[in-house]
Amino acid sequence: MIRVRCLFILFIVCITCGCGIHSYSPPLTYIPVIPNKGDLNIATSVGISGFNANLGYALGNHVGVAVAGHAGAANNDEDRDIGEISGYYSGNINETYNAGVIIGGGMGYENAKDRKVRQSISLGKTSDTQIVDADIKYNHFFAAPYFSHAFQNGRGSLSFALRFTIINYSTYNINYDFENAYDNIYIKDYYSYSLSNYIGYVIEPTLKWTIGGERLRFLSQIALPFSSLNHSKIREDKKRVDDPAAPSVQFGVTYKFPFGENGR
Repeated sequence: MIRVRCLFILFIVCITCGCGIHSYSPPLTYIPVIPNKGDLNIATSVGISGFNANLGYALGNHVGVAVAGHAGAANNDEDRDIGEISGYYSGNINETYNAGVIIGGGMGYENAKDRKVRQSISLGKTSDTQIVDADIKYNHFFAAPYFSHAFQNGRGSLSFALRFTIINYSTYNINYDFENAYDNIYIKDYYSYSLSNYIGYVIEPTLKWTIGGERLRFLSQIALPFSSLNHSKIREDKKRVDDPAAPSVQFGVTYKFPFGENGR
């Protein structure tokens, strides 16, 4: 079982370090587990896509708010920053199980400088080398139904969320040099394009678990985003740089301030 998990994480690392740029990566999602009014949760984590932090506060036994931030990138030649705020509704199924929905939104920014990638960049043609510069800004909105389970008298939890994210790109500027291999002939060229107000869609299955004491716990989260960016505004005979959402494998800690009367 341990070997399977290690191979799975290695697979995620490999596809994360693949081609293109990565303007979006799932932040550390705050998923409430049997919330009680007044409880405050703080979490930080690091992973293959960067540094993450969130804070969640229970306004009541069934509703609360959270803020989250993400900083980093899959590579040293691109920077990505994401911030978001959300609210949730949680319904307790019994003393250890609950389910609900999280709704929120935020902003993101991606900057790439001299990013080297290898990928297909036009119909039937491949590029040996691309040197990419990117300047990208966007707003995003999401909804995520979730299910969570508390175990070991509330000292551990296992949660699953299926997050649906819509990304509205206000700025999307790409410039790159490339060597294009076609019919065994290498052609050096330069290309750039800019887009604004176009939409991307991301589906993010997310699995998260925590284990530890009543307040301080270790956490891990795996999110596998499937993204679809609308490049229809780019003519088919033109080239574009791939921009898949970066998978997220995170490890960190979470601390609960049980200000609520029945916090666990």
